[in-house]
Amino acid sequence: MASFFCRHQINILNLKEDEIVNHQILLIKGYVESYQCLINSVINLRVVNIANDKILTTGISRTNGQFKFLVDLGLNDCAFSFKFTYCSTSVTKSIQYHPIRSEFKVLPFLVLAQDESVDEQTELKQSIVDLNLLLVQCVYADKLREAVEARYTFELLEQCKIFHSQLSREEIWNSNENDLWQSIAQELLNSEWGKNKCIKFIAFINCSKYEGLDVEKSGNFSYANIKKHTRGHAALGGGGLALFGSVYFYCWPRYFHQVLKCFQNQQPVNLCKQPDESNYRKTWAGVYASTLGALCHELGHIFDLGHTQNGIMGTGFDFINRVFTLNTATEHLPERIVVREEQKEVSTTRLTRLKKPANGFLDNYRQQKENDSFYFTASCAIILAHHPWLRKDIQRDFLNSEFQVNYYAYTNTVKVQSTGPVLKCIEIRCRANSLRARYHLQKQINVNTYSYSHMCSSVHVSTYIVNSVMEPARVIFSKLKAFPPAIEGKIETEEFLKAANEIVEVIRTFGTLFTPVVSDMSGNINKLRKSYEKDCDKCKYLEDLIVFHAKKDNFTADALLWLKRGLQLICTFFENIYNDVEQTQAIKKHLQDAYERTLRPYHGFIVQTTIKIIYNWIPTRSQLIGQGPIHEENMNVLSSYLPTLRDHLNRLDALLKQYKLDDNKQLMQDTTLKH
Repeated sequence: MASFFCRHQINILNLKEDEIVNHQILLIKGYVESYQCLINSVINLRVVNIANDKILTTGISRTNGQFKFLVDLGLNDCAFSFKFTYCSTSVTKSIQYHPIRSEFKVLPFLVLAQDESVDEQTELKQSIVDLNLLLVQCVYADKLREAVEARYTFELLEQCKIFHSQLSREEIWNSNENDLWQSIAQELLNSEWGKNKCIKFIAFINCSKYEGLDVEKSGNFSYANIKKHTRGHAALGGGGLALFGSVYFYCWPRYFHQVLKCFQNQQPVNLCKQPDESNYRKTWAGVYASTLGALCHELGHIFDLGHTQNGIMGTGFDFINRVFTLNTATEHLPERIVVREEQKEVSTTRLTRLKKPANGFLDNYRQQKENDSFYFTASCAIILAHHPWLRKDIQRDFLNSEFQVNYYAYTNTVKVQSTGPVLKCIEIRCRANSLRARYHLQKQINVNTYSYSHMCSSVHVSTYIVNSVMEPARVIFSKLKAFPPAIEGKIETEEFLKAANEIVEVIRTFGTLFTPVVSDMSGNINKLRKSYEKDCDKCKYLEDLIVFHAKKDNFTADALLWLKRGLQLICTFFENIYNDVEQTQAIKKHLQDAYERTLRPYHGFIVQTTIKIIYNWIPTRSQLIGQGPIHEENMNVLSSYLPTLRDHLNRLDALLKQYKLDDNKQLMQDTTLKH
């Protein structure tokens, strides 16, 4: 019986009347006003058509009256009526449950090694994966509801399937997470599912193991040593695959009724048997929170999110336990090194600056006292809210729309032209660590052409997102040793070879596909140096080097001839870049033109075909020589660097012709780029 003086009110925070819910597990949050009742201190929830074991509750907090419920809504469409009661007070909320059905899906796998077979343990792990992905699906919906007031989340195509890898257990155990990701991603792409561009994958490695006995014998229980003895493990996401190990499943729930217990399990981790990934909480609950939070984090990467300083995509993924529990005790966990922040900042006034807290400890304290500390930052929430894997109503637009992106270095502007949806969010990220440096949210755009200034060169566009990458210039010409001026009409051999060697290093920055070019030019430089070092005094100048060896062998002249041709290619290439008034980002045409005018006449069909493939992978203008002040500096240096190089090449050309060493016949051998 309630007291006459009871004055209670039940408030539901994250559920509106007749709200549409499209994910199976629903988190309900609320609080009771005037909750300190001596007669009844229990908050109850009853739902017709849902069994009691499918409803979990945290109970009511005795400090602030908060409560949470976790409800398994099942698999089928249904209208539900929730009745919450506390003491003599009750409130009813109705929802419409329609499981998400879309074209874009996430497919979970348990990856078995070539020498593994399905058994009871694999079935156990499959059920663990299924339940916990439903929890992550719920978290995404709840966090996006907080951020953008809509329950956007991803759809799981099926329950966890078995995928048989070609890798053996030993190969998996001896591979690092990057190699594992590459191998398994390739296998998935070559599978029957890899042909479907509307599917992303999340895979768990079945044979992950922890060598606890070795850790115990060593007596070294540091995190580094624990990680060293955790084999076949990964926590890596990107592109279309998020990859994880299963070594931490010992503390994950298999059944729905175990969820809250696992988040509250204070059993200490036995490091002789179990690996610890709890961010120094050293409990099963801590391990579960940190590893499930990491799953949310890596899934974010396959949905095109970069790193942030805080939140789920930063250092805050350890706090997922606070989403489901009433834990309000503040935790000052060590800051994870998710990324290393870049020292240099972009000079701009039109981008939102990341907040720099005056006191990180106090900020974390306030976050934990006021909310659950688990959130997507503003730009992450916008990207997810406009992502085809989470939002069904834009999937057709995504498949049918086209974007054209042009970068104008002269005005430092990116122009985006869209035949479909318009630009919504711009992020600038550091290539080295994917850390978001700046972002801009365009709240209202009424046209399909949008110009944005102070952007960088490398821009990736999906339907609503421009994902921009900040990176340093690959070449800084002011740091190069320029070609020496001619002395009395002659070129110093030593200085010329040093400068030529730096040009080889410039070519190396073009990418690994240019390795044959690098090897060929390096080989010719080494041949010339050997000839020079036979008599440095007599070969002080290139002219003397050629004259000295012309009567002895063609070895030296041949090396100089091919080095000259390679340098002519690079000189012409950078002259084309320098003379490009529009400063276009795509510089493939400049390299193609340079090749046609210099080396092509001396190459056979096979080498010509190889070169066509190679120059498709040339970096963009900004990637190569930077943008803004760095770009201007490189252009200024090139204005004096290129004429000197061209003068030297003309002198060498005349010298080789003078001694009839410039063979203009096309060489017939196609085994290397030289011959």
